[in-house]
Amino acid sequence: MPREASEEDIARLDALCRIFGIGLILFDATSPDEPDFQIRVRAAKHEPDMFYVNKNMRVVEDKLFD
Repeated sequence: MPREASEEDIARLDALCRIFGIGLILFDATSPDEPDFQIRVRAAKHEPDMFYVNKNMRVVEDKLFD
């Protein structure tokens, strides 16, 4: 997200990223040659729920091998 965004928008995204375990990186949009990336929230590592993995794999297999 551009660092120039409003602090309210950045704070809202920061909170959502923390809740869902998604990373958030801010950058300087006015300087495309040197964006000066800054990690605001690091992504959290999660193992997938195997129930949903297997469920979606069956859908993919059905479409691939019909």
